[in-house]
Amino acid sequence: MQPATINVKSIFFVLLLAICILHGCTPKPLLIDVEQIEPKIVVASQIIPGQAMFIGLTRSFGALEMNADSDSVSNEFLDKLLLDHALVTVSYMDQTDTLYKLEKGIYVSVLTPQYHHEEYRLYVYDSTDGSEVFAMTTMLPQVGFDSVYPYIEKNGDDTIVYLHYSFTDPPEENWYMVNYYKNQDNDTAAGFDLNNYFNRGDNVLIHTDVLSDKTFESQYYEATIALYGAAATDSIAVTMSNISEDYYKFLDLRNKSQNWFAEVTNEPINYPTNVIGGLGFFNTHFPDVRFFDLNNFEIEY
Repeated sequence: MQPATINVKSIFFVLLLAICILHGCTPKPLLIDVEQIEPKIVVASQIIPGQAMFIGLTRSFGALEMNADSDSVSNEFLDKLLLDHALVTVSYMDQTDTLYKLEKGIYVSVLTPQYHHEEYRLYVYDSTDGSEVFAMTTMLPQVGFDSVYPYIEKNGDDTIVYLHYSFTDPPEENWYMVNYYKNQDNDTAAGFDLNNYFNRGDNVLIHTDVLSDKTFESQYYEATIALYGAAATDSIAVTMSNISEDYYKFLDLRNKSQNWFAEVTNEPINYPTNVIGGLGFFNTHFPDVRFFDLNNFEIEY
């Protein structure tokens, strides 16, 4: 048997062909021109019972406008998001109230009455670019706390603030929003918050719970929550609002997302909305508000 011979030229040709095939299968880098999403007006709302109706107005923004190396936002960038030149009206029954600008991005009415089961219609016109949005909601009756109180426990090196509350759920289907705040300056008279004025100010939103009475075992509901963001020297507040099912779904999705967009604008573009032509949610929730100065409570050991 003759020993096998190696054809060097043939092997070289096969290797060269393989290299060419592999090179040809490697896709060339593509330059992608990402179309910028047109900014939209984002709506938030809040009512202080018997005092005022607040409307918060920002603009949506694209992810590419953010600094990828930072999870915070500069005041300069935030100022660009706030609507400074808007006409804002709220209509109900046969009346229309024009809100005045309290601060950049915040519009308020102290004249709009608060009628249960009444429809309220929001209109916003931004004079800087001619954009406008509409929204409508129904004001639901207030459901108040039966009892609510904080207590403080010392557990080893940790001091934990708890808040216990209870309320009676009306017979019909209901949904609730419970917000927990702290105020490090102990200024419990500061009732205005509107999501901490987009993370500015001294009122700090610690947590938001959304509840559906479909999960309740009876009409009497009670809960205890640990306020890990609060210290024994803080003042705290808890608010409870009877809200619509649509707003419940909006808040539930926002809580589950837990992303930076929710913290800044509270309305990422994929959230449900009742704002025609814009984003966010117009909701005339009527909260029961309770304040506590934790310095007045003894620590339990």
